[in-house]
Amino acid sequence: MLNKNFLSLNASCPHTWYPNAQRKNRNVILHVGPTNSGKTHHALKQLESSSSGIYCGPLRLLAREVANRLNKEKVPIDLITGQETEEVDGAKHKAVTVEMADVTSDYDCAIIE
Repeated sequence: MLNKNFLSLNASCPHTWYPNAQRKNRNVILHVGPTNSGKTHHALKQLESSSSGIYCGPLRLLAREVANRLNKEKVPIDLITGQETEEVDGAKHKAVTVEMADVTSDYDCAIIE
């Protein structure tokens, strides 16, 4: 049985869901390539150099890997997954699993893997 809220969702016009986001001037980069071609590496370099950002990964392990890498590079980053939360003092970056992404905040760089 489908949830009543789900049934009331109008999925025919998703472009109307986030009007404030639509008004922003953004630069969207789609980085595609074969396995081991450096897609994630290049995206994370951009995240490291941004004043704030979020990495949204499909797996908890990937979010943890990104958090460990950036913290090691002296870029404070919070880790937020469905099972764990690790906040780092002064962090303006987040490594999250996709379902935990805060879509109400502004980020200078957002990576969706």
